[in-house]
Amino acid sequence: VPAPELAFHTALQPATDRVEVDEETAISLMRKETPQIDKLRHGFQLVSYQGLGLLWLKGIGKRYNNYWPTEWRIRK
Repeated sequence: VPAPELAFHTALQPATDRVEVDEETAISLMRKETPQIDKLRHGFQLVSYQGLGLLWLKGIGKRYNNYWPTEWRIRK
């Protein structure tokens, strides 16, 4: 399981399988909600917004697990 902080590392991003999302989806994921993401594949993927890594998702069939730490979630 990748460390949450590793998603922010800029040297890692070009070599990592990732999914680019819009602002609304990024905020929703950081609230620990589960928006629909069509481009997600099986396994760990880096979610990015405007080219910057945010968090890790793990695709599992037709759903995914969000690895954004609960204590970091946006509440409002």
